[in-house]
Amino acid sequence: MDGKNNLIPMSKRSKGEARELGAKGGKASGKVRRQKRDLRQLCHEILDTTITDDEIAGKLIAANIPDTYGGLLLFRAIREAHKSPQMLEKVLTLAGYSLQRVESIVDDKRDLPDRIRLVFDDGENLYDINGNKVEEGDE
Repeated sequence: MDGKNNLIPMSKRSKGEARELGAKGGKASGKVRRQKRDLRQLCHEILDTTITDDEIAGKLIAANIPDTYGGLLLFRAIREAHKSPQMLEKVLTLAGYSLQRVESIVDDKRDLPDRIRLVFDDGENLYDINGNKVEEGDE
């Protein structure tokens, strides 16, 4: 219990001391909020920056993706999603869908997963990755 013995609840402190500690906490919270805002703003600026490498920019434009660093990250995430269910979940979440479950369809002869079916939710209905509607409890 070391460290807990020196904690004094706010109800046991004077009003002035409680106000002073609250003000300190509020100022620290505001500082952290401003730092997060500035970092988020910097990320947006970097992601919106146009790529200067003509070869990469050409590939993005050919794929109808903006030739920015944000477009490049999205392009790479989508390419990686073919190999990684975790990345696919992130891409779907970014697009506004939520992954509901990953189903392994087992091949009885080999006792190994034959294929995987991803079921995601668009807020109203469940769909598999091919856009086919899936009924609740449909395995």
